[in-house]
Amino acid sequence: MSGYSEPGAGSDLASVSTTATVDGDDWVITGQKVWTSLAHEADWCFVLARTQPGSRRREGLSYLLVPMRQPGVEVRPIRQLTGTSEFNEVFFDNARTSKDMVVGEVGDGWRVAMATLAFERGVATLGQQVGFRRELDALIDLAKRNGAIDDPVIKERLTRSWIGLEVMRAHALRTLSRKDPGYEASVSKLVWARWHREFG
Repeated sequence: MSGYSEPGAGSDLASVSTTATVDGDDWVITGQKVWTSLAHEADWCFVLARTQPGSRRREGLSYLLVPMRQPGVEVRPIRQLTGTSEFNEVFFDNARTSKDMVVGEVGDGWRVAMATLAFERGVATLGQQVGFRRELDALIDLAKRNGAIDDPVIKERLTRSWIGLEVMRAHALRTLSRKDPGYEASVSKLVWARWHREFG
């Protein structure tokens, strides 16, 4: 589970204000994260925190692995219109993690976070495609059963959906094969969102 977004740093992730300071053999974390998926079930959280006082933007951030079940960590579910609460607010009030629980180097958190997001988005897209393929196959089967497949407009739209799904798969695989994927990972979300809207 990733602790990235904050109330003042959602789409502007470089504005992270959660801090982590060294105290003996530990990092002490103070701040708030929001839209943290499944935080109420997680045992650990990756926390992007400012570890160099006075640093700004992408500089001075570190990527810490923090245990969730400890004093100083409070999780508040965010109830959605659907009635579900997979997103949460997480408050860190002098929560602690061992000093060696840094992924990458201290101060190199921006690079680690961007690489994690890129691969996470690529893998998630591949998983989504399994569901999309099932939806498409079910619609093709229905069109065959009720005769709609003989309508040239329906046939063309189903074909375009199939092609779009193959393009999405190729893009996701290409993104995952890169050593340091950049904007390509973000494009994946745009591609699948458009495809699924048109498919619907």
